[in-house]
Amino acid sequence: MKGHTFRYPVNDRYSKPHLHIIISSSIEIDEVLVVIMQSIKYDDSGNRYKSVDDSCLIRPHEHPAADLRESYIAYNRARVLTIDEIDSVVTDGRAIWLAPVSNELLCRIQDGARKSPHLARKFQTYFMYF
Repeated sequence: MKGHTFRYPVNDRYSKPHLHIIISSSIEIDEVLVVIMQSIKYDDSGNRYKSVDDSCLIRPHEHPAADLRESYIAYNRARVLTIDEIDSVVTDGRAIWLAPVSNELLCRIQDGARKSPHLARKFQTYFMYF
């Protein structure tokens, strides 16, 4: 599942859907490390609207979900999910599978995880599953 992506949530008028990327292989209890891609927003002067983790920037067209804007990986929103949890939200229609990231992009996202000051320390144990 490493490199697979899904958009979550879908069909939820209260939450904006984001691309979730599985960046680790599953460990013994079928858990994977998942990060979120977010668009970089700019104000009217062309300055970044909010702080952005520069550890891994995504250019437009590097993934179909990043077709129009520059994006970044929000390592501060990383979380661990089980395969069953992911399958459940896809099966019940709250998420949809999208195209996997390329091997090159996956390696950049994983390298960004290693150097990001915003990734919680508790997730560093997943580095061995990259």
